[in-house]
Amino acid sequence: MNIFGASLALTSLSSVLVATASSRSGNSPTVSGATAIAVPAELVMTRQDRRDIAATRRDYRVAAAARQAAAAKAAAARAAAAKAAALRAAAARRAVARAAAARARASRSVARVPIASGDPRGIALDMLPSFGWSAAAEFPCLDSLWLRESGWRVNAANASGAYGIPQALPGSKMAAYGADWQTDPRTQITWGLHYIQGRYGSPCGAWSHFQTNGWY
Repeated sequence: MNIFGASLALTSLSSVLVATASSRSGNSPTVSGATAIAVPAELVMTRQDRRDIAATRRDYRVAAAARQAAAAKAAAARAAAAKAAALRAAAARRAVARAAAARARASRSVARVPIASGDPRGIALDMLPSFGWSAAAEFPCLDSLWLRESGWRVNAANASGAYGIPQALPGSKMAAYGADWQTDPRTQITWGLHYIQGRYGSPCGAWSHFQTNGWY
């Protein structure tokens, strides 16, 4: 018998004792030793039994509260993770949309400004296929990038020491592709395209990085 069952049995047995005492002694509530009903020792609830029952109930309530708190915490964590994932997905969609818009703007710019075969933009346009890139797909990104960096000027320089069309830093890096690196657009463009290929994979990769960070 569990402790709760014992409690119920003891309560019932107490009622029997009172009823028996009343019937044998009339109006007197006293039960003599000769008429008392013997109660098995295992059914007698001590103070310790009552304390144990109270402690068990407290433990149950504490455990139930802990389970509820853990479930609420887990649900909050799942909601936060889902929100973060949604924000990351939205940011990725916005980045893709910005890149597409930039390519469209660059394409319109190329269409408006004729490119002569001898000017720096024409040289770069002709060189793109030798790097394995589609001129139609990649030149708009390259044009946007170097328009922002140098305006396609061979002698463009800034206070940090960057120089030339691709804004090499320092400009003397371009000497690896020709001693005329300070004045020859082809030397500068060759260096710049190799740099882009090694670091970003393509002009559009470099342009995307520039849009996010302001440098490439």
